Amino acid sequence: MTVRNQIRHYQRNKTPSLFLKLDIAKAFDSVRWEYLLMLLQHLGFPTRHGRGLRQGDPLSPLLFVIAIDPLQKLLGAATELGLLSKLRGRASNLRISSMQMTLQSSCTNEEGRLVTNFHKSSVIPIRCNGIDLSSVLESIPARRATFPTKYLGLPLSNSRLQKVDFQFLIDKILGKLNSWNGRNLTAAGRLTLVKSVITSQAVYLLSSLRVPKDLMKCVDAKRHHFLWAGMERLTGGKCKVNWIRSARPKACGGLGILHLARFARALRLRWLWQEWSSHSSASSPSDSNCTTTDRLLFAAATTLTVGDGARLPSGTAHGCEG
Repeated sequence: MTVRNQIRHYQRNKTPSLFLKLDIAKAFDSVRWEYLLMLLQHLGFPTRHGRGLRQGDPLSPLLFVIAIDPLQKLLGAATELGLLSKLRGRASNLRISSMQMTLQSSCTNEEGRLVTNFHKSSVIPIRCNGIDLSSVLESIPARRATFPTKYLGLPLSNSRLQKVDFQFLIDKILGKLNSWNGRNLTAAGRLTLVKSVITSQAVYLLSSLRVPKDLMKCVDAKRHHFLWAGMERLTGGKCKVNWIRSARPKACGGLGILHLARFARALRLRWLWQEWSSHSSASSPSDSNCTTTDRLLFAAATTLTVGDGARLPSGTAHGCEG
């Protein structure tokens, strides 16, 4: 979300910028478990973990973000030390040296044994009309692309995302359903696949973006159909429990299937909490995933305690919209 907001910030303010998306060669295969477990423990995660980091698992992108985070910190430290410099000044002064790209590649390779694949990397100009990008990008062996694009498996654009940008989720779900032979699965087996695979794919998208209501209705229709009919035609007689009741917890008489609309709202409220607790202005109201109803619910569910000011950073102010 922060990346999307930053891109839209440059777009609105007409700031010439370059979004450089680096592809890591065999990223999921190259992450060492020893390194990832050490990093998780350093971040305060419990010492007990499962095994397996594979592409296609909804949890894998989140683990990879954690694994690549030290690279961001290395680049930030290199910038503070003057080894890397931000692009400043007029268009004629924009330059990216090969030394900077070499440093970036070597940092990736050294820290996590990951190697940048520049053949699959891309650079996307933002508000660069009238700038000779050929000279600016001369030392970057990456293809030039445009928005919208994919970032960590999610759609990314410098403007509002359209319905077509979310079609990939439906296509991915249909691909899973077509690969499963529902007629050879029991109802319990189909329920497990609905909860652990189809729902998880949607949750990864909902954790970062607010998706159209039509998309969630379509995902629910696919989950509902596969659960009760597999790949056969769905009729009313095959539905043992209505969908609203199916989305209740088992303790309440349901099947424990996640209610996507409600869970999506809970995830959006998490962004409001992070915005409040981190004293960060990175997620402004205009760029937030949250609706007015989300903000009203957050205001009604939270309390503000006035302290002695000891925890308030000097020279800063922060508020939370209700």
